[in-house]
Amino acid sequence: MGQYFEILSEEIVNQEQWWKYGNNGNDTMILSNVYNYKWVQLYLNLDVSIYKYDELLRRISKEFKTEILFCYYQTTICKGRLAKFNEVKLILSIVQEEIEIKGDRMLRLTDNWGVDSETRNQFSIPKLMEKFINIDYDDIYKFLKINNLEWDRIEKEEECNHLELKVG
Repeated sequence: MGQYFEILSEEIVNQEQWWKYGNNGNDTMILSNVYNYKWVQLYLNLDVSIYKYDELLRRISKEFKTEILFCYYQTTICKGRLAKFNEVKLILSIVQEEIEIKGDRMLRLTDNWGVDSETRNQFSIPKLMEKFINIDYDDIYKFLKINNLEWDRIEKEEECNHLELKVG
């Protein structure tokens, strides 16, 4: 990852500390495999443009010839995304965020890249810019399960690799 971001420091601790490097103006990225031993979880700060991370995830999927599931839900503003990358390609992107159109402000579907009829039915996907309040934690777990990722129930010591990234 050092070729995509300037990594200033690295530390392994036994719990997620997303705030770890924020006080000095840098960002924190966390890697772990607590949820499932065969998958790596990457925790990102979403204050940065998600499309910057899209490029990172696209390149990682190419370099490691792997599939990446990118899911998030910000409870404070109900913004959410379900995305899937496979060996450099963005296969699926569903985004819900608050948008105002003609004075009517509401949560809407703002991206539906790669949505087929099966996905449309599974997640009740409307047309672009229509009301959409469907991405939450339950939908994230549903998306992960549909893509064959579930908690492996293996008891393991929690280790989280924290990377301090230079911002800017």
